[in-house]
Amino acid sequence: MRIRNTLLNSFSSVGSYLLIAILAVVLRKYFLVYLPTEYLGYEGLFSDIFAILSIADLGVGSIILYRMYPAIARNDEIEIARLMSVYKFLYRIIGFGIAAVGLILIPFLRYIIRDNSLDWSYVYTIFIIQMLVQLCSYFLAYKRVMFAATMREVEIVKIDTACTMVSNVVRIVVILLLKNYIIYLLVGVLCNVLANLWVARKVNHEYSYLKSNIKITREDINELGIFKDIKNSIFQKICGAIYGGTDSILISALLGISKVGLLSNYNLISGYVNNVFNKILNPFQQSIGNYVHSEEKSKGENLFRMFDRVSFFIACFVSVSFFCLLNPFISVVFGKQYVIGTMYALAFSVNQYVAYNHKFVCFYRQAFGKYELDKWYIALAAMLNIVFSVILAQFFGVAGIIMGTVIGHMGFWIGRVRVVYSEYISEPVVKYVMRQMINLMIWGSEMYLIYFLCDLCPMNVVGLIERGGICVVVSSIMNVVIFNRTPSFKLMIQYIRRTKDTLKDGISKK
Repeated sequence: MRIRNTLLNSFSSVGSYLLIAILAVVLRKYFLVYLPTEYLGYEGLFSDIFAILSIADLGVGSIILYRMYPAIARNDEIEIARLMSVYKFLYRIIGFGIAAVGLILIPFLRYIIRDNSLDWSYVYTIFIIQMLVQLCSYFLAYKRVMFAATMREVEIVKIDTACTMVSNVVRIVVILLLKNYIIYLLVGVLCNVLANLWVARKVNHEYSYLKSNIKITREDINELGIFKDIKNSIFQKICGAIYGGTDSILISALLGISKVGLLSNYNLISGYVNNVFNKILNPFQQSIGNYVHSEEKSKGENLFRMFDRVSFFIACFVSVSFFCLLNPFISVVFGKQYVIGTMYALAFSVNQYVAYNHKFVCFYRQAFGKYELDKWYIALAAMLNIVFSVILAQFFGVAGIIMGTVIGHMGFWIGRVRVVYSEYISEPVVKYVMRQMINLMIWGSEMYLIYFLCDLCPMNVVGLIERGGICVVVSSIMNVVIFNRTPSFKLMIQYIRRTKDTLKDGISKK
């Protein structure tokens, strides 16, 4: 049942999401034709500012989620309802806190935005509207965790897909007929609210015991030990927000808001690609969390190594594809004037390799909590990101800031591996390091060969299709040839064979 739910959650909505991605590209094309590129700069900048403000979350979502795994395994409805009430109580406090800090920040935007060409009241309006989108997560979206914890994220995906498609279509109409950026933003807010209300209604219907009005006090939270977890996780949350939410701010302050606008086109494409993979992979987070807490540790080490191999295969394909396709896609679809450069594409691709290569390590790490174990590694990541981004920006521009992000990302990777190996895996960590060194050499060889072959393709739509085919075929063949005799690969094939029957069974039951 665990495998069936994971697979159905992973693949049921990918086709719909690809349609959303196509609509998003069409939307961006019209945006660039009818609205100033600087608007995209503000959008990216403010998104990063709110990513930093999200430290007010304190890691509550992750804390509640990993505490719900044992309660769901016991089918303890009272404990589940209690945890959800705590989640709601804390998220409302956090929402009000973010709203207050966001309003306080408004006068200081003048010191972050360089080369502003808009009236400041207009800039403030954009900021407030984007803040409303962020606040929806704290006042409306907390019930999403119920579907996530019970491995039914497909329900959320269906709703989000429908609302996003409507939002993109309406936004295209707004751009063509009204050419008004404020209305464009408000459409996004409205669709976000509708999606969250829809999810909340569905959760209330299917988990009726959550409707019970449980009054939460400080003593209840103390009894659960959540404040202790918050204390340990807030340090990580602050460092993670600094790491993940500073690129656009640094680019705006050091290089100008127009550069943030150019970067937003890249983020649009990479964001939708990454979201497709996240929708496929994220359900494994809940599956791994349930597995770790319900099965013997000795049974899980081979599975961990198999997932680590899957991470590498995905990392190779995604990073190589970004390197070989990102600039050509921007050039063909949006225009050569929106291309940042090969150095940026390379830095970005390396960062994607690092991210995907330890994706499943992250999933395992989240299952254990104990945020104090890797907090200093996270702090190192944040510090390295800021320092090297500022230094390298002077020499390489936008690409330099992404290089700093890559360097910082290594701190996250090392810290997460440390937790998983100390809490779950018995083999010496040096074996993991050796595997990664071998993987790095293989990945470098794939990058070189595939880029050489893709460089022979024409710079048009047909060429993009050819490049995509080369990335899929060459990367797959090389990895299969190199790893087909390893135990982790053989175990992967066993799971793939079992998957066929599992998917058939899941579809027939629907």
